[in-house]
Amino acid sequence: MTNLKNKISSEITSAMKDKNPELVSVYRGIMAKIIESEKNNGNKEISYDDILKIIEKLSKQREEAITLYKQGGREDLVLKEQFELNILLSYLPQKMSEAETRKIVEEAIANGSNNMGLLMKELNKYGNLMDKKLASQIAKELL
Repeated sequence: MTNLKNKISSEITSAMKDKNPELVSVYRGIMAKIIESEKNNGNKEISYDDILKIIEKLSKQREEAITLYKQGGREDLVLKEQFELNILLSYLPQKMSEAETRKIVEEAIANGSNNMGLLMKELNKYGNLMDKKLASQIAKELL
């Protein structure tokens, strides 16, 4: 079991001991997605990066839900989703700032990645550390 999977599993146990159903729900949701991914992978254990991708996907779902709930005037559900999002974000590495992203995109363009396909392929080496949506916006601006 990966360290991150072990940590999430121990967080479930801890939240259950503390009788905190909201935390238990969030951690069980993460664990369910990890187990589902492992089953889809032929019951092989998934990597640390795969778990981060799962958590990132769950985070994006929460962000979208927050936007929709705000539009619908459902502050109670916004708070619930925000609580879950904060927990999910605590497991993700800190993303690069806009300035750092802009600098890397500018350097990649200067080094010959002069079309969007080549540029995004070059930026993929930064993985979860870079917000690809932001990088794409900066690239469109510069190209």
